[in-house]
Amino acid sequence: LQVCATIIATSRVCSPMVLATTISFLVLGTTLGVIYVLLSEGFSLLYGVAGILNGAYGALYMVTDYTVFALLARFRLSAPLSILLSLAFVALIAGFIQKYIAGRGKSSLEALFLTLAFAFVLQYLVQFVQCSSAFPAFCQYPAYVPVFIQGSTSILGVSVFNQYLVADAVSVGVLVAVWFTLTRTRLGRSIRAVSQDTVAAALVGINPTRVVILPSM
Repeated sequence: LQVCATIIATSRVCSPMVLATTISFLVLGTTLGVIYVLLSEGFSLLYGVAGILNGAYGALYMVTDYTVFALLARFRLSAPLSILLSLAFVALIAGFIQKYIAGRGKSSLEALFLTLAFAFVLQYLVQFVQCSSAFPAFCQYPAYVPVFIQGSTSILGVSVFNQYLVADAVSVGVLVAVWFTLTRTRLGRSIRAVSQDTVAAALVGINPTRVVILPSM
């Protein structure tokens, strides 16, 4: 910090460069930070409701990314439609995991090992599909989703990609929607009731199985 302050104080040329670098780091750090908050929120919500450590949780995000990539690059669908279809597809997989792999009276340790095994299945399945004849030009790692929000915005004279800004806004919106759902809706009250006492929730008419599956999706 002292070196940086000295450079700024003694050189007017370096000041804009340092400012641009700082703003870029702040925007990128905010984007990654909000995304990690979303990841941890979903994982903690699922564990709090179902009491299960889902080892395939990260693999589901990987499947979502590659599904969006395939729909955009291979099938030439629009970005919003690709995202919606990939989310619906992965929600079905998550529901299947919760109902048939992690559920059915399995202990936390059994569910953890089974979901970890399923995560490896998803990983190698995606790798096989990507390198198959259906995607001959995409058998390269890492694969990048094409930029679908073009342009940039100037912040204090620094150009910031619009895709980063939209990602921040959408992530914050999702967090607010989750908070509102958990605190202001009937579904949220049911989720919190099941997480506190499954038996008591069932006695007042809440279906614990259904409530557990919904957060996983």
